[in-house]
Amino acid sequence: MARHDWFEISRRSMLLQAGIALAAGCQSTLYRAQSGDQAEVLSQMVDDERGDTLVGDFAVPTGMNFVRIDSVAMVIGLGHTGSKPPNSMHRDRLLGEMRSHNVEHPEAVLDSDETALALVRGYLRPGIQKGDWIDIAVDTPRRSKTTSLRGGWLMPSRMRQVAMVGSSVREGHVDAIAAGHLFVNALFESGAETDAREENVARVYGGARALKSRPVGLSLRSRHTSIKTSTMIAAAINDRFDDYTRAGKDGVASPKNHRYVELAIVPKYKNNIRRYMRVIQSIAVGESPSMRGQRLQDLERMLQEPATASKAALRLEAVGEDAISILMQGLHSTDPEVQFYASEALGYLGAPEAAPVLAHFAATERAFRWHAISALSTMDHVAAYEALGDLLDHSSAETRYGAFLAMQARNPRDPMLGGEQLGESFMLHMINSAKEPMIHIARSRRPEIVLFGRQQPMVAPEFLFAGPKILVKAQPNGQLRVHHHRAGDDADISVTCNADVEELIRAIVEVGGGYGEVFQALHEAKQAGSLRSRLVVDARPRPNRTYHRREETEGGGEVETSRYFAPQPLPELFSNQLDRDEEPAQRETPYTDVGESSDGWLSRMKGWFSSDDS
Repeated sequence: MARHDWFEISRRSMLLQAGIALAAGCQSTLYRAQSGDQAEVLSQMVDDERGDTLVGDFAVPTGMNFVRIDSVAMVIGLGHTGSKPPNSMHRDRLLGEMRSHNVEHPEAVLDSDETALALVRGYLRPGIQKGDWIDIAVDTPRRSKTTSLRGGWLMPSRMRQVAMVGSSVREGHVDAIAAGHLFVNALFESGAETDAREENVARVYGGARALKSRPVGLSLRSRHTSIKTSTMIAAAINDRFDDYTRAGKDGVASPKNHRYVELAIVPKYKNNIRRYMRVIQSIAVGESPSMRGQRLQDLERMLQEPATASKAALRLEAVGEDAISILMQGLHSTDPEVQFYASEALGYLGAPEAAPVLAHFAATERAFRWHAISALSTMDHVAAYEALGDLLDHSSAETRYGAFLAMQARNPRDPMLGGEQLGESFMLHMINSAKEPMIHIARSRRPEIVLFGRQQPMVAPEFLFAGPKILVKAQPNGQLRVHHHRAGDDADISVTCNADVEELIRAIVEVGGGYGEVFQALHEAKQAGSLRSRLVVDARPRPNRTYHRREETEGGGEVETSRYFAPQPLPELFSNQLDRDEEPAQRETPYTDVGESSDGWLSRMKGWFSSDDS
């Protein structure tokens, strides 16, 4: 029988059973709690010609967009690469903010070649919580004479939503405060000449703290708006997530009015909000036991078909524990797509049997890799932990780093990750690994270096630079001398270390270097042939990646390609909205930000706002 034939028969069967159940008084828990009016509403739902009674048929997600926030800010510490900003709305706004902080001679400070006016932007992701950190992008206006933002520090700046209404700029409330070290794009460019413009484009990793949470929810379609319907939808959702409570309230769903249901975020979905909303939309409303039984049979058939496996697995995940036995059948399918979608749903349901299957797909299929690793990150079972630990030794750089991020999401203090703060600049993680030694440099979320393999010896280079003032030279005994030249002979600092990656990193930090200086030294060492380890920058998925594209590896070979296409959106654990608007036309911001008064400015260079300013 063709797939659409049995699906149509199943749909009619569901309608018939629903009619019988309503006529005979056969009622589920939801039915028993309803008045005659509510039963009539459910009857109208079931009698809909499409035959579906899922949340997604009656409501659409809200709050799932990325909200852009902007500000204008001061960058300090540029060492004569800054400039006087031209007269503009941006200059006026920044001067107004500086005066509000009682800055003496603000024009002179702003016009210095050690400072620059910068435009700042970031995105509040769906479901972001108060206190969460986001990356921000920093740029100079087109008419700026600033030649480089390298080494600069972004002064605290209030970020807001901005809109142009006619010829006027309208700004919202303060959504986040941004500040921190700048890392210019040019720092990570390699090969031919770097575009001079990239010296004026930078990011602050994890540089802005959200001051409020963004709610997500469901908006009822116009023909279904009523208090009864929103209440029943909330009840169905809370029946699925009955083990979750928040602030004294039971369940995740709160019907606010006749057209809106607010949703709290279940912790295991916090790094994959889009999947969470798809699961919510797949929950059945007003389903009797007999209706559920028939639907599970239909979903069992759908799961075994590659073309419908993704939808079936999601709907089975929405059912919850009662669907685990059906999903387990999918694990034994001979079709890889059926296997993957079943294992992904089982992962979010916490079934340990899914862990080795998810690890297999993370290791072998790029199309499924990020979704598989994200599912593993939600599992508490030791099988998932062991699977992620094994992936740390994979030959693929993005698989190894993806596994690291997943383990970090499970437990930021996991001793296996070996995290240590070096100075004020970055985190250093050292992973025990017997495979190819690898160094990973992050360009999102936080300044972070991960050493896959604790001991990574180097060939002592004749010399290399770690920034403009730090020189690394080989010594006759094979060690390395790290020398930081400062103003005045007495201020110079030198440290000697073994020719080892970890020791070199620590020595650079000891003499006053930071994240950028460490990366430059490692990059130059790699180019000179002194670094044997694999050096990888930001091994994360890129927007609009074509999974069938063949890409060259460092050694000139080709990475594995995929035979499949994953229809799901990329999990937030691995995505970054700033990557999507790297085109220069997207960088200009229409607005600035006006702060409130605070004590001092130049004397307290990094403290415009008090720590409790929220």
